[in-house]
Amino acid sequence: VEQMDILPKSWSKKDHNILIFQSSIFEQFTAPDFYKQNSLYNCQIEGIKKIIKHCLNNEPKIKFFLRLHPCFNFWNNKTQELDEFLSLENTFDNLYLIKPHEKISSYYLMENADKVLSFRSTTAIEAAYKKIPSIVLESWAYEGYNCIYKPSSHNEVIELITNTSLRPKKNKDCLKFGYLQMSYGHIPKY
Repeated sequence: VEQMDILPKSWSKKDHNILIFQSSIFEQFTAPDFYKQNSLYNCQIEGIKKIIKHCLNNEPKIKFFLRLHPCFNFWNNKTQELDEFLSLENTFDNLYLIKPHEKISSYYLMENADKVLSFRSTTAIEAAYKKIPSIVLESWAYEGYNCIYKPSSHNEVIELITNTSLRPKKNKDCLKFGYLQMSYGHIPKY
């Protein structure tokens, strides 16, 4: 059972806390009809490293918390993909990993984050619905909705992350996305 009221020990309200949700790479191979590569970075690991390194050198009050996907709990052995993410631990002073087996609620983390940064994940829409600034780094089913930030360059990603007064976008389109998911693709007229 996830703990609804705990944050990682390294979390401080004095910092500008950015919560990162990665997506599992295997999804792009198991559901190719839904996956369209339109990413700012060659891969998630590269993007995370580039963002973290830039902020470590220039923005010491920004801390990143990478929530590893719970699907990594499905396998008995560590996968290469998981190993790549785990290799980030202790590499950067401003990055903290929340491992798949940790019983910390993703939603409680989200509600306490200053911003949510995500790759191909429904957490982008969920954060936007909760009125948390949501920055998306890969295209996915919610690409056409105006409730998330969709930067077009690395510099724009950094501008959005470092803007401490960034406001969430209006969350009306989150409801459209929810309806779309519930109605199996019939786009609402209103």
